[in-house]
Amino acid sequence: MQDRWNDEMGNQGPEENFSLDDIIKEVREMSRREQKDECPIVIPPEEPSPSREEKREVSSLSPKEEAPSKQQEKIPQETVSPAHLKPSVPKGNDVPTQQRTESIDNAPTQKVGPSPKKRRREVPDEAETQVVEPTENTRWEEAVKQQRKKIAAQKEPPKPKQQPPLPKEPDDIEDFTDYDQAPIIGKELKYQTVTLRVRFVVLLLCLLGLIGLSLLPIVTPFLGGSLEITSLVTQNPILYIVIQTCITVVAAIASAPVITSGIGGAFRLRASPDAPAAFATVITLMHSILMLFYPSYIASGKLYLYNAAAVLVLLMNTIGKLGMVSRIRLNFQMVHKPGDKECVISLPEEELSHLMRGMRRGTTVAAPVKVSFLSSFLDHSYREDPCARVGGATFPAVLIGGIAVGVSSYLMGQGLIESISAFVAVCCLCVPVVSLVAGNWPLRRIAKRLTARGGVLTDYMAADQMLDTCAVAVDAGQLFGPGQVVLNGIKTFGDGRVDQAILDTAALVNALKGPLSPVFDQVIQDRKEILPKVESPVYEQGMGLSGWVDGRRVLVGNRELLRNHGIEPPSMDYERRYAKNRRRLVYLCSGGVLSAMFVVTYILSSETREELQRLVDSGMTLLVHANDPNISSEMLSEALEVEPKQVVVLQAAASLEYEEKVIDRPEEECGIASDGAIEPLLSAISSCFKLKRSIQSSTIIQTVGVLISFVLVAFLSLYSSLAMLTPVAVLLFQACWALAAMFPPFFRSW
Repeated sequence: MQDRWNDEMGNQGPEENFSLDDIIKEVREMSRREQKDECPIVIPPEEPSPSREEKREVSSLSPKEEAPSKQQEKIPQETVSPAHLKPSVPKGNDVPTQQRTESIDNAPTQKVGPSPKKRRREVPDEAETQVVEPTENTRWEEAVKQQRKKIAAQKEPPKPKQQPPLPKEPDDIEDFTDYDQAPIIGKELKYQTVTLRVRFVVLLLCLLGLIGLSLLPIVTPFLGGSLEITSLVTQNPILYIVIQTCITVVAAIASAPVITSGIGGAFRLRASPDAPAAFATVITLMHSILMLFYPSYIASGKLYLYNAAAVLVLLMNTIGKLGMVSRIRLNFQMVHKPGDKECVISLPEEELSHLMRGMRRGTTVAAPVKVSFLSSFLDHSYREDPCARVGGATFPAVLIGGIAVGVSSYLMGQGLIESISAFVAVCCLCVPVVSLVAGNWPLRRIAKRLTARGGVLTDYMAADQMLDTCAVAVDAGQLFGPGQVVLNGIKTFGDGRVDQAILDTAALVNALKGPLSPVFDQVIQDRKEILPKVESPVYEQGMGLSGWVDGRRVLVGNRELLRNHGIEPPSMDYERRYAKNRRRLVYLCSGGVLSAMFVVTYILSSETREELQRLVDSGMTLLVHANDPNISSEMLSEALEVEPKQVVVLQAAASLEYEEKVIDRPEEECGIASDGAIEPLLSAISSCFKLKRSIQSSTIIQTVGVLISFVLVAFLSLYSSLAMLTPVAVLLFQACWALAAMFPPFFRSW
C-alpha cells in the first residue's frame, strides 16, 4: 500500500508529521460516518433566507463572536483538522504540486460580517484548504464535477445538431465532376434504362394493336361476316376510330417526354431529334378526332387513319434512346473507377514543328496522355450524331411541304377532309424513322467491344475529331509492355561479374525507362532500392544509353554506341552467332571496359499487331518515341508487315517535342480513353473511320427516303389516289427505308 501511495503522489518525499496508515484509517472512518449521516456527494442547494428567529440569534451575537456555519456543524468532532493533516514540507519550503490536493470535506468556518442581513453561506476557498487526500477523495471530486456539468447541461437549451449536407439529386448534377458522384449518376442511368424499357413495352403493345386494326379493312373481304370484329370498320366506324384514338393516347402518354421535348424545341426554334415523332403523334391524334365527325370516309375506304405509322416512329425513337443510355452505362463502368487513365488528345499543327515534318498540311497528331480524371463525360455522351440531327433538320421542311401539298390538293378540287388527310400522310410518311437508331446502336456496339478491353469511345464528335488526324504518336514502352521483351541470355567478357552487370544495366535503364525496364525489374524482383545511384543519364539517338553509375561511366546500347565512345565491339561474325531468329543484342560497358552482352527478343502481342495494322491500313502514320537502340522503323515495319515509311521512329528534336506535349495531366475531357492499355485506344481510333463512313451513308439514305416519300404522297394526293396509301402500305414503306438506312452501320464488322 505504501508503494501504491508513493506511486500516486509521485514519491515526493517522506511524511514527517503523520503516518500513511493513520491518514487512510481516518479517511475511511470519515467516509463511513458521512454515509451514516446520509451526506451524498451532490451539488449543495442554495441556502434559504434565514427566518426571523435565526436573525435574532445572529443579531444577539457580538461582532467579535463567530457563528459556526452549517457545513461546520455537519462535521463530527472526530474529524481530523486541517492542521493535523498538514503534510511536512521539504527543505527549501518548496511544496510539490503533486502533494497538494483539495478537499471538499474539511471546510473552514465562515465568519459573520457586520451586516447580518447580508449574511450568506459562502463556498470556502479551496486554495486555503490544502490536504493530502487518497484516491477515493479524488474520485468524489470528479463525481461532483460531473454532476455539476449535468445540472448545467439540463439548464441550458440543447444545441441543434448540425445536419450533414444533403447529397445532390440527379437533376442537380450537370456532369460527372467527382468520383463521389458515381453512385448517384449510376442510379439515374439505371432509372432511365428502366423507364425506357417500360415505354418500349407499352409502345410495342400499342403498335401491335394498331397494326391489327389497320389490317381489318384488308382481311374483311376474305373473312366475310364470319367474325363480328371484321365488320367493325363498315358497321361501326365511330367505334373503330375511338379505339384507335384511345390506343394512340396511351402511346402519347407513355411518350410524354418525347412529345414535350419535340414541340418545346420547335417553339424555341431549336431542331430537336424528337420533333418528327412528337408532331406526327399530335397530328394523327387531331386527325382521328376530326374523323369522328366524318366516319363515312373511313367506312367507305376513301381515307385512312395513320396512327400506326406515328406510333412506329415513337417506338423507334425509344429504341434509339435505349441504345444511347445503354452505351453511356457501359462507358461509365470504366470512367467512374478511380485511378490513372490514358486519354487521346489531338495536337494541332500550329503547336508542332518537328512531329509534323513530312505530314500533310491541315492535319493533327493524336497522342495518348496519362490523366487522373476524365471530365465532361455526360456532356460528350449525350451529344447528337448526324443521324439524330436528320430528323430535326428535315422536319420543318416536311411540315411546310405537307401544308403545301394540302393547300394544293384543296385548290385542285379535292375536298377539305381529303386535303387534311394528305397533310397528315406527309407528316407520318416523310419521317426518318431510324434517325436515333442508326447512330446510337453502332456506337453501343463499339462501346461493348471497347469496355470489355478497358476502353471508351464516348460519342460521335470524339470520332469525328480523329478524321483530321494523320498520325498517332505512341511510346515504345506502350507497344512492348511487361512480358513482351524476353531476356534470352547474358554473356560476360573478361573478369566481369554477372550480378554487377545486371545491377548497372538495370539502374541505367530504369533511370530513362523504356521497353527494357520491365525485363530487368523482373530480374531484380522489383527491388529497386538495391540499384546504385545514376547521374546524368542520356539517350544517344539510335545508339543507346549512357550515364554515371557509382562514379563509373556506363554504356548500354549497340555496337555503334561502343564505337562512338572509343570502345571496340565484337566482330560481326561473333554477333551473328547470337543475333538470329529476330534476337537483338545489347552491350554493357562499365568504366571504359566491355563487361557483358544481353540477348533479348522483342515480341508484339497479336492484339497490338492487329490494331496497329488496322490503324496503318486506315491511312495513318505511326510515330514511335523510343529510347531503345533496337527499336527502329525497319524493325517495327517488319513486325507489322507494312511499308517502312508508314512507321517512323522519332529523332531527338521530335522526341523532345513529344515529351513536352504528353506530360501527365490532372484532368482531360473524355473522348477516347482507356484504363492504361494501348490496344483499346488504337482500336477506338481505327473504329472512328468506319463509324464516320457508316453514319454518313445512313444519313444520306434517310434523307433520300424523306424526299422520295414526299414526292410519292404529293403525287397520290394531287391525282386523287390517296386511297392507295393504306396504313399497311405506309408501314411497309417505312420498314423498307428503315432497313436500307440501318444496313451500313449494322451490317459492318467493328
